[in-house]
Amino acid sequence: MRTQSGAANFLWKLTVYAALVSVFAIATLLAPSFWKVLPACLLGAMFAHGIELEHELIHQKHFNPSLQRPIGFLLGLPMLVEFSRYTITHGYHHRMVGTAEDEESFAYDFDRLHSPVGLLLHLSMVDHYKYVLNRIGLACLGKRDRMKQDLGKA
Repeated sequence: MRTQSGAANFLWKLTVYAALVSVFAIATLLAPSFWKVLPACLLGAMFAHGIELEHELIHQKHFNPSLQRPIGFLLGLPMLVEFSRYTITHGYHHRMVGTAEDEESFAYDFDRLHSPVGLLLHLSMVDHYKYVLNRIGLACLGKRDRMKQDLGKA
C-alpha cells in the first residue's frame, strides 16, 4: 500500500472541494425555489470547510508561497477570511498557546451560544462580516496604521 505525499493529498482535497462547490452552486441555481435551501446549505458548509482547508494550508510546507497565497486567498474568499491575516494571527496563536497572551483568530463567544438567537447570530458570522466591512473601509481610506493595530499583538 502506497501513501500519498502531503502535497498530493492536499491537491486531492482541493479537487474534491472544487467539485462539490461547483455541484452545489449549480444545484442552488437550477433547483426549483423550495428545493434551493438544501444545496445552498451544503454550499455554505463547503465554504466553511474551505476555512478548514485554509487552516491546513497554513500548516503545510508542501507548496512554495507563490502557490500557497493564491490558493489560501481563494479558499477564504467566500467567507471573507483574509489568508495573510489568518496566517499572521494563527502563527501568533501557536507561539502563545498556554499563555495569557494566546488569541485565536476565530474566537468563540461561549456566553452567546446559550440561546437560539445567540447561536444563529454566531453561525451567521454577522460580527465577522461587520469586522471585514470595517477593514475594507480602513483600506479604502488608506489607514494602514489602524489596520496594523487590528492585528492585535501578532
